[in-house]
Amino acid sequence: MNRRELLKVIAAACGGAVSPAVLGALQQGVTTQSQGTLSPKELDTVRALAEGILPRTDGSPGATDAGVASFIDTIVGGYLPQESAVAFRRGLAPLLDTDLGDVVPLLTRLDAATFGDGKEASEEEKAFYRTLKELTVAGYFTSEIGQTQALAELRPYGPYEADVEIDANTKAWS
Repeated sequence: MNRRELLKVIAAACGGAVSPAVLGALQQGVTTQSQGTLSPKELDTVRALAEGILPRTDGSPGATDAGVASFIDTIVGGYLPQESAVAFRRGLAPLLDTDLGDVVPLLTRLDAATFGDGKEASEEEKAFYRTLKELTVAGYFTSEIGQTQALAELRPYGPYEADVEIDANTKAWS
């Protein structure tokens, strides 16, 4: 399964909850090579936040291993609508001077404010965190590491074989 196919499955399972920008990027074959849109400090902050959302565990690699920060840099620089990219960077700006040694309390607060009662966060902060979380999850689970080390592939009909020898006596599957 490639990145595009996986994201289509994820989008279908989530009721189409993946943004058009992410779908468009994956259909064009976006890579995890950084585009240089975000400054080094912004990239470091995104890397720490993404790793906090999907950390490395004993059983699976984390967002940093999967190149999620570079994926986000690419999406922000070339696939998000201009207003969304500006809003993302505006939402990221207050976090640039934050001590990122332990991002769990920050992410817990942002998550509760965005998906909980929402009393503690501005609309700009909520939009930033939704975008960050979406891009982190999409970047991780569509990366080679996400697909080969974090997910188990179920192939009930056996592995895909592109070239199968057939002759006049080979029957088709029904």
